Order: sequence, then C-alpha cells, then structure tokens
Amino acid sequence: TFLGALNGMICGLVGITPAAGYVNGFGAIVIGLVCSAIVWVAWYYLPKYVWPFNRVDDALGVVYTHGFAGLFGGLLTGLLADPNMIVYLGLGKNPSISGTGLFYGHPHQLLVQLEAAATIIIWDAVVTFVILMVIKHVFRMKLRLPDEVLLIGDVAVHGEEAYPSDELVGVGASMADEASPTPAGGKVPEK
Repeated sequence: TFLGALNGMICGLVGITPAAGYVNGFGAIVIGLVCSAIVWVAWYYLPKYVWPFNRVDDALGVVYTHGFAGLFGGLLTGLLADPNMIVYLGLGKNPSISGTGLFYGHPHQLLVQLEAAATIIIWDAVVTFVILMVIKHVFRMKLRLPDEVLLIGDVAVHGEEAYPSDELVGVGASMADEASPTPAGGKVPEK
C-alpha cells in the first residue's frame, strides 16, 4: 500500500538514526534491511496474535516504524559500530572505546545499548500510562472507541484498515466503490 511504502522509508531513517556517525556504509545497509524486515513482520503479525498490539489503535503504524525500527537500530549499533568512523579522544593517553561494537571487538557496547533501550521503554510506558489515566479520569474521556466504529472509520476514511484482515478486503472495496463519485466500472453515467 501507499502507507506501507511511506513507512518503509521511515523505517530506514529511524533505524539508522541511532547509528548515524558510528557505522560504516555496510553497517547502514544492514541496519536498513534488518529494521525494515522486522517492522514488516511485526506490523502484519503482532496485531493478529499478540496482546497488547491487538488492542492498540495505531492506523499509521507509529509503534512499529518508530518503536521497533528505533529499538533495533539502537541494538544493531551495539553490534556494528565501527571505531574507524569517529575518533573520540580518551582521557590521557588511552583512546576511548565508546563507539566500538561487538563485531569490532567491544561486546560491552551491546549491553550499553540494551540498557539504554530498556530505560527508554520503561520511562515511556510509565509516563504514557500516567497521561492516559489523567485523560480518562480527570477529563472523563474514552480512550478507545468501539471496534465497529474503528473498523468503519478506517475503511471509510482511509480506504484501508489499521490491522489488515482478509474479511475486510471486500468490505473496504465495496465501501470505497459506494463512496466514489464514479461507478465501479469507471464510466460516468450519461445524463
């Protein structure tokens, strides 16, 4: 889909962002391919089978394109960071080994990247939960519309659903045909 193509480009950009300046060209290609593949698989399979992904309304795939691509881009930096890309001066006569990944002889960098990712995930989860509870209890707003409204809204407004399913393909096509000023055959009736 058009949305899928746009999100594919975003995956590459998000995946390379944590690694920019630390990986060589080969590492950048690896990160782009791995992040895009992981996001594609996650986007199409997690909402169907895994909680909480089947309860989150993410029609644009932000959790996947930014969350998963950013996470794996950061972790892959811990593997692919090339010490020859940027030279950091250490204290005294010893050069710093920060910026050197596992594949270049510094396995600790992967642990550093993993700890940083865990910190960000936990912090974001707690802050998001607090914000949602304030919206729900202080402002008395619903956090989620009924499935029927969401299903009709995605198909009617965007022409595709947030979580693709085989049964909705026909519904989406027929709704798009009904909403179109041109009949399904593509010919405008003569007056």
